[in-house]
This record gives sequence, C-alpha cells and structure tokens, in this order.
Amino acid sequence: MTLPIGAPGLDVHLAVPADAQGIVIFSFGAGTHNMDEYQHEETQRMQRNGFGTLVFNPLTEAERSDFANRFDIQLLADRLVTVTKWMTRHKAAKGRRIGIFSAGAGTAAALVAASSFNKIAALVCRNGKLKPHESDMPRIQCPTLLIAGELDDISLEAQQWVFDRLPCPKKLHIVAGAGHHCNQPDKMDEIITEAIQWFATYLKPPGKRKQRM
Repeated sequence: MTLPIGAPGLDVHLAVPADAQGIVIFSFGAGTHNMDEYQHEETQRMQRNGFGTLVFNPLTEAERSDFANRFDIQLLADRLVTVTKWMTRHKAAKGRRIGIFSAGAGTAAALVAASSFNKIAALVCRNGKLKPHESDMPRIQCPTLLIAGELDDISLEAQQWVFDRLPCPKKLHIVAGAGHHCNQPDKMDEIITEAIQWFATYLKPPGKRKQRM
C-alpha cells in the first residue's frame, strides 16, 4: 500500500498474522526500494514468532536521488514517527504494542523518533554508525537493545556511546567475530534471535512469550 506522505508517497509492506502479539516496524537504510534477502528473513522470522511486521522506505523515489537525504537523520526520524502514528491508528494495531527494529542510518532515526514519540514500546538497534544529538537521549524511555559487530569499530563505538547515555532499560549485545554487515548465516541468526527475545519480553503480553525461533 502507499501512504500519502511525500510525493508520490511512501510504499509500505504490512503483514500481521491473526495471532500477532505485537507489531515490529523496520527502520533500515533508505538507499534501496525493495527488501534485501536478510531483511526478508528477519520479517519472516518475526512473523513466525507472533509479530506483525511493517517494512517501508522512508524516502520517495525522487528523494532517494539526492544522496544526502539518506543520512538526514531528522528527515528519517520524522518519517518514522509519521508511519508509526499511522500504524497506531490502524485496526491491526488494536491492543498490540509497537516496536522498532532499526539498522544503519535507521538506528539514529529510531532513537530520535523514540525521544519524541512515546507510543514506541521497544527498540532494537543494529550496527548504527551515526549518533543522535546528546540532548535527545534523556527523553528515550522505551527498552532498547543495541547490537554491534565485534570487529565493526565505528558502529561499536557509536552503540557504546548511546548505551552509556540511555536512561531506559537497555542492553548492549556484541556479536563476536562479526563486522559491520554481520552477513554470515550464524551471525544473522544470532542477531535475529536476540531481537525476537527482546520484543517477546517488551511487546508480548505477560504469559505469552514462547518463541518458535
């Protein structure tokens, strides 16, 4: 479906299983139009474990032609807030908590969005190199899981910086032997498993936390 945001609009892909206990919005990079293989696997795993998923590119096709837009954190955060507000009003979200799963530039955008919009129930931030403004950090209240590859010095430093300033429930998970993309199958599996466990804790209602992984 297409949301009336920007021109001609933002494409979103929403899938909510009938038994979904929460909804996860993916806030990834803005450089491509379609899901890559890894993101497709993440959404499938989320759905199999009882979460609805919403995937979108925060930039329109015209906006993606300007490379600077891909790293405009405030623009990406504003789009994420707009999409999250739309999701909270959708009938599929009734009685369900909403979380954000972010990566790359989408990580800083997710943190900024969480600092200004209190309907986000949980964050998972993977391999973010960019930092939000320090003044945004005290306003982030939702439980936040930060993930970085052990060999990705820039992302690890940025995630540690964020972790040290978060006032909310938080965890920093370091993927041993992984670089920035963490594209080895076992590293991917570790990241997805950590994310599912985090969302199972903070999105699912108490007593319904069994994961099929």
